[in-house]
Amino acid sequence: MIKTDDMNLKTSEEWVKHFRENLKQQRVNWELKPQPEPPIPSKIIESVKAWQLAESSDGSHLIYAVTKYAMRNGDLESINAMRWFIKEEQKHGRNLGRYLDLLEVPKSNFNLFDFAFKKARRFLQSMEIWTITVLIAELHAQAYYKSLYKATSCQLLRQICLDILKDEGHHIRFQFERIIHIISNRSSSSLRLTFAAYSLYFRLINWAFWKDHKFVFEAGGLCSQEYKSKMKKSFQRIMRRIFKFQSLGNEAVNLNLSQ
Repeated sequence: MIKTDDMNLKTSEEWVKHFRENLKQQRVNWELKPQPEPPIPSKIIESVKAWQLAESSDGSHLIYAVTKYAMRNGDLESINAMRWFIKEEQKHGRNLGRYLDLLEVPKSNFNLFDFAFKKARRFLQSMEIWTITVLIAELHAQAYYKSLYKATSCQLLRQICLDILKDEGHHIRFQFERIIHIISNRSSSSLRLTFAAYSLYFRLINWAFWKDHKFVFEAGGLCSQEYKSKMKKSFQRIMRRIFKFQSLGNEAVNLNLSQ
């Protein structure tokens, strides 16, 4: 097993403490009012509504998966850590929802991408699949909120984006550390197969995020090719960090990710 002291990884107890303290932080000034001029394009609003819906998930299927995993591995506090992680995601949903309320825009009850994911997650019982899914989603969330920040002049929405971005950096590390624990006992050949599977999965999710939110990415200055290049580099960088812990260096991450 991984020794967290040697690799500077946080324990589940430390993550619980982090999330608990971070949720106390108030980084959005709600005395600001949404700036209606110039009007925010409807396609951006629809994208924000989709993210608001996704960020508001109760996380029950994820908790089920982490509970099964924790019972096998003896790290019961990881269940608590995941619950606090979900609470932080739900905070993002509340903030986006409050912003939409101030705009007097009804929140969304349906999004095709979110609907498909909800259907698929009923069959996701593997902690590894859940973790790599969330990790890839967090990498895209980081790119998304950076683009949304650039796409708007509304100071309230920008503060919401910055607040979420501050959290997302920690979320990526949290899921990154979960993956390290999950794959810690695999052989070199098994790890290469693991990365190949992760890469194919990444390409699918990458395509879906672009299809559903390309207007925001474009408004934030990313064309299709720039988006693909940026996300590819982000994914490869996090994979290199993961496999570095397995003494493979960059050898395991030379697979083709061309889109």
